[in-house]
Amino acid sequence: MKIIGITGNSGSGKTYIAQALAEELKATIIDADKLVSKMHQERGAYYKEIVRKFGEDILLPTKEINKKALAEIIFSNPKKLAQINKITKKHVVKKIKQQVIKKRK
Repeated sequence: MKIIGITGNSGSGKTYIAQALAEELKATIIDADKLVSKMHQERGAYYKEIVRKFGEDILLPTKEINKKALAEIIFSNPKKLAQINKITKKHVVKKIKQQVIKKRK
């Protein structure tokens, strides 16, 4: 199995290229953005670390992460943005590795 990573800025065509590769090579796509969105909802380790780091004020009454409130915190403070990027990278890389291992079986 070959692994190809596609990175780039928002709007740079990552999704288009990934879909083309999926069709041409019959490849499986692991979308990091979708994984992060799912991790926000799962209330697992990622969710708990985000709430512990940024406080329960970022939660909606339903206990879901209020992405707007979180964005206001992190995009107004470069240090907090770096913190969430570090947390997110750690957890999303772990999830990607788990999916790759699962696909290899």
